[in-house]
Amino acid sequence: LGLSRATTKFVAEAVSRANLPEVPRIVWTSVIFQFLFGVCLALICGLNSHLLVTRILKIQPQLVTEAERGFQALAVAIPFILVTNCLRGMLEGLQHFHLITYVKVSTNVLMFASPFFLIPFGRGVASIIFLITLIRIGSMLAYLGICWPFLQSETRWPSFRTGVFRHLMTYGGWVTVSMFVGPILLYSDRFAIGALMSVAAVAYYTGPADMLNRSLVVPASLGSTLFPAFSSLEAAGEMRKLEDLYARSLKYLIVVMGPPFLLVGAFARQILNLWLG
Repeated sequence: LGLSRATTKFVAEAVSRANLPEVPRIVWTSVIFQFLFGVCLALICGLNSHLLVTRILKIQPQLVTEAERGFQALAVAIPFILVTNCLRGMLEGLQHFHLITYVKVSTNVLMFASPFFLIPFGRGVASIIFLITLIRIGSMLAYLGICWPFLQSETRWPSFRTGVFRHLMTYGGWVTVSMFVGPILLYSDRFAIGALMSVAAVAYYTGPADMLNRSLVVPASLGSTLFPAFSSLEAAGEMRKLEDLYARSLKYLIVVMGPPFLLVGAFARQILNLWLG
């Protein structure tokens, strides 16, 4: 619902105005709602996993039980991922990107290495997804530990502020459109291939598609650092500096990403023949 982006924006604005007591009110309101919303989503996804596996995706009968358990494990992860996004949004608003990097790199390495920990012991996909879910929960706890010193407020317990929530949702509602469309554009193609052809065909498609999609980490990382900076400059009324920073970031992005993409586009057939035959 765009709340993690809204959290980043309003935390950055509060810091630029030296209104630090507002930070825990913003973050706790966002975290409490995201957790409750995530629990509802988890129940919906978990209870309908059998329908997804048997009616929508063409999965071989002997793998139905394994796939159903995998989707249930994914459902458990939903509230923790949403809370993680809020906490990371807070650190972005504070511009503590080095702390985000420590947690994110460790989490990603463990997630991608998880199959190597379990496959030698004969464990299947459901066990791997469950391990990844545990890693996601550990990542959330790590972010919470880092954010805790910044979350101390005048009240003893975390509280939900209705006024703050309305403020977050007003901005987050606009962000929701792009947040909703983005994953659909990125992942609907593989669901279509899995439903119309077979899950096995998805494997041949996913490798090259992911290779290109992973390159989005460059503009995404740049955007993560620029967004709180833009929010702070806008709150301070420094529009000329904001425009200059925006123009320079676009030029750097074109210089860094343009040549590699031209090479991939020119030699795509040769790359795929060499890689996948």
